Amino acid sequence: MLDAKVLPYVRIRLVLSLLGLWLTCVAGPAAAAGITLCADVWCPYNCIPGSEHPGFAVDIAHEVFTAAGYTVEYQTENWSRCVEDARAGRFTAIIGAIPSDAPDFIYPAEAIGISTDGYAVRKGDPFQFTGEQALDGRVLGLVRSYSFSGPIGDYVAAHASDPNRIQYVSGNGALAKNLGKLLAGRIDVVLDDGNVLRHTIADMGLEGRVTLAAADHPTPVFIAFSPAAPQGRALAQILDRGIARLRASGRLAQIMASYHLSNGS
Repeated sequence: MLDAKVLPYVRIRLVLSLLGLWLTCVAGPAAAAGITLCADVWCPYNCIPGSEHPGFAVDIAHEVFTAAGYTVEYQTENWSRCVEDARAGRFTAIIGAIPSDAPDFIYPAEAIGISTDGYAVRKGDPFQFTGEQALDGRVLGLVRSYSFSGPIGDYVAAHASDPNRIQYVSGNGALAKNLGKLLAGRIDVVLDDGNVLRHTIADMGLEGRVTLAAADHPTPVFIAFSPAAPQGRALAQILDRGIARLRASGRLAQIMASYHLSNGS
């Protein structure tokens, strides 16, 4: 038999245990771990946060990580700030990266899309990028901190500081700014992802005033995880497995089709 002096303490511990159980029932399970994603608006990869179609990369991330028990938050900033903020640990990952954008980040094996270099010009301009000489006498418009590879990447690296050849814009809506400069005659060619250019030209109603030269140089783009993210490598593996699962089930094709794209886009 328990000593009478011990009984009050037993009762107190029992009450506290029952209280803890009640609070757990009321509050529900522990909050899910959170993942924060950052990018500048680069539609259709990632579009306006909270919209009906926030971008196919955002949809993919949401489906993969919520199924794994995470919450997913997507925010927009200008691209260079996203990279720096994620590097400092303020975001878990960035959307639409290629390794030259942020070589210290953690990249999954599975890309979330294939980017092709696209060149927008004023309607009637016969421009085609066939090498550096195609840009002689032309001003190229770029978004600051975007990376390119291949011949155009070499050209950008060689002339990055020459405003007579390359001009930069930054901030959200940077591509729309560049298209405005193109129409105003302040630049002659806008370089960006082909899918993004097609989407933005259509969204701005510029089909009759701006044309897109043939896109080339396909490059995989990724959701890249911050080197400061404690579980960055594990999250990259979860994303790899999740994309493979979405592909096998046909769900990936459905997501891409909702943005008028195929799996290979």
